[in-house]
Amino acid sequence: MKVICEFCGKAKDENKGYDFVIGASPQPDWTMVEGTGKMTCPDCFKFAVAEGQEKVEQSIRRVK
Repeated sequence: MKVICEFCGKAKDENKGYDFVIGASPQPDWTMVEGTGKMTCPDCFKFAVAEGQEKVEQSIRRVK
């Protein structure tokens, strides 16, 4: 199984294994973004989180 960044297309190095962790980190690793469900690499993290936050806020506005 390959993990691919859905923002830039970069593939995670398969030799580094797969980690699924719930929590917080000052250095983001490969992450599934809340609001989009897309995978992102550390390089695209800030852009991806901003997009996810916008999707969450849009959903909240639709409900109100």
